[in-house]
Order: sequence, then C-alpha cells, then structure tokens
Amino acid sequence: MSNEFVSIIIVNWYGERFIPKLFDSLRNQTYSNYEVIFLDNNSKDKSINLVKDIKRSFANHINIIQMSENTGYAKGNNIAIKKAKGSYILLLNNDVYLAKDCLEKLISASTKADMVAPKLLYPSGKIQKSISGVPRLRDVFYSSIGLSYISPRFDKWLLSNFEYNKRQIINAQPMFSALLINKNVCNKVGDMDEKLPIFWNDVDWFLRYSRLGFICFYAPEAVAYHHHGASVNKKGRITKIIDSTMSMFYFFSKNYKLTIMQKSLLLVICIYTPIFRLLREIIVVFMNSGNKKTHAKL
Repeated sequence: MSNEFVSIIIVNWYGERFIPKLFDSLRNQTYSNYEVIFLDNNSKDKSINLVKDIKRSFANHINIIQMSENTGYAKGNNIAIKKAKGSYILLLNNDVYLAKDCLEKLISASTKADMVAPKLLYPSGKIQKSISGVPRLRDVFYSSIGLSYISPRFDKWLLSNFEYNKRQIINAQPMFSALLINKNVCNKVGDMDEKLPIFWNDVDWFLRYSRLGFICFYAPEAVAYHHHGASVNKKGRITKIIDSTMSMFYFFSKNYKLTIMQKSLLLVICIYTPIFRLLREIIVVFMNSGNKKTHAKL
C-alpha cells in the first residue's frame, strides 16, 4: 500500500455535538499520514473552541479556517481544497465518523480509480443508500411520480437495487459525505459551483468529473458512519425544500441543452415537487404530534 499524504477536509456549520466523535475516529485511524483542514462557516456554537482544544493534543496537524459568514458547503470546500497539501483529498461531513481502518482501506483501493467511496452506514449499523446515478430530467420525473419505485427500468437515478456489499467500479455518483479524491483530478475538474451553495453541488461536480472520463471505485470494506443532514436540517424544512428545488432547476438549465418541452417539464417538476414535499412534511409533523399526545396519555 502506498503512503500518500491525505488532506482531510471538514466544512462545518453548527456541528458541535458531532465533533468529538469525528475527531476521536480520526485520532484512532490505522493510517496516520494525513492533515486536517477544518473550515467553520461562522457557527455560533462551540465548534471552533472544541477543535482548538482537540488540536492541542492531536498528533496530526489541524489547520483551522474560521469564516466571518456562512459561505456554504461549495465555497467552503473550494477554499479548503486550495489550502490542502495532500496528494489526496478526503471530504468529510461534520456528522461522519470513521471505522478505525477506513482511511487505510480507502488509500489501498485508490489504485483502482481517482475517486474512492466507502460504504456509509447509519450509526445504528443500517446501510445508508449513498450511490445514485447522475440524473437526466426524465429520471427526476420518473422519481417524482413514483415510477422509480415500481420498476428498475425507471430507476436510473436512485439506484434502489445497488449492491452495497460488492467491491466495484461504478458509473454512478457517491455521496460526498465521505469521499477520497485524487487532488490532481480535483484541480482538473475545478471548483464546486458556488451558485449551488448546499444542494446539487456534488451532482454538478461529479457530472463534470465523469464527462472528463474519470471513474469511481466503491470500496465497501472501508466503512464510515453518517448521521445524515446535520447541517442541512438546521435550515428549516421550508427553506431546505425551496433551496433544493431552485438548485435542481439551475443544475439542469446549466448542464443540459433542454428543448422547449423539456424546459416546460422542468418548470412543472419544480412547481409540484416542493408542494408534495411540503405536504409530506406537514403530514409527518402532524403524525408525530399525534403520537406524542398518545404516549403522553398512556
């Protein structure tokens, strides 16, 4: 196995409760040739103080970048990657922690491709669906009306039948929550699009990556645990749905030459999808409220 120097990049926003476990998992890695670049997007919790305390006794170098405003996930990563000294970049969400040999397994698999994705699990141990196809407009449409759940023929985006326990080269996009990327390739692909500050920036970047002919290797022997949505969920349900929909509209308008009919379909999807998502959120809140009242009576 090569001894590549890795720059671990963590873009943080209000990640106080996840930081200790994340850094404990980094401290215990069997692979030790790495630095940490921790960029905080102007969190008002104790995130920065926690990392400063950890830095005092941490064996590896920690570069703390403190922003004066919330720059978003895309710009935060762009800034941090430019500071990276490693030949590989490991993107990590602040709500992730690694199995002790995760980094070692990722580096070992890096001979297979310029991007290596680990298996993501929820903290409970349940597999997290972290691999998806780069969507065409028709794929989003099929998903929005439920066809993707009926037949694999219509499931080219969510990839519900992906084999998460199989080592394989994949022509699909891994979640960027924990992802190893060759830094030279990062430079060739370029920055994340800062017009997509939170949503769809990973899809956009991976589309450019794949169009340049690069591939991804999925290494399930490398395991990372992901709480999922820690920072995004702090934006509030309505804001999250609106931001996601607007980002989807921008992504398709930017990356595909759409016909008038396709533009009309995209507009329709962007109108009814947030409505359905909002209705679903309201139903979930109502049901949870009802369950709490039932338990209170018992």
